[in-house]
Amino acid sequence: MSYTPVLPIGGYAGWAFLKRTMDKQTAAFNAQPSIKHDEAYFREKIGSVNTAEQLGSRLIDDQSQKRTVAARATAERKTFGHLS
Repeated sequence: MSYTPVLPIGGYAGWAFLKRTMDKQTAAFNAQPSIKHDEAYFREKIGSVNTAEQLGSRLIDDQSQKRTVAARATAERKTFGHLS
């Protein structure tokens, strides 16, 4: 799962902000219950995967896909909200 970091401004100042806050933003993202759930689910199921087809069908459940879409939408609202 990926995330979109918060960037309140662009250019060099935005890059400096990202450099200063990236560890904190990454830690906050990884601490979310949905991320922890997805990681636990992955770790539980990965041992039963023997083919590429199983990788796609066994490790990606509908709930995870829904959370991914919701997380991206939330991140985009927060990111674009800071830019406007």
